[in-house]
Amino acid sequence: MDDLKVPRNTDKFEHLCHPGRVQLADGDGEGRIEHVLVREKGRDGIRFSWWNNNLYMKNALELPESDLLKLFQDAINNGVFSSSFREKLSLMLRHP
Repeated sequence: MDDLKVPRNTDKFEHLCHPGRVQLADGDGEGRIEHVLVREKGRDGIRFSWWNNNLYMKNALELPESDLLKLFQDAINNGVFSSSFREKLSLMLRHP
């Protein structure tokens, strides 16, 4: 994961795998889904984030559903989500 440049204000996170990524349609950076270890809490978590020029943006990630689906697919392909999470999500989608 050498290509990830994490600014000092996110030192509290450790990336556990490559994130899911999607280039934003408006050319304004990329959206990511990251599986991170939250060091101060001693637990892992999933973070949705917006990056521009390889820098973390503090603003909310806003993207159309079509890009969200692409982002989820890339995150699944990169192993961001556990098999247990994927199974539960699949069940929720089949039986809303």
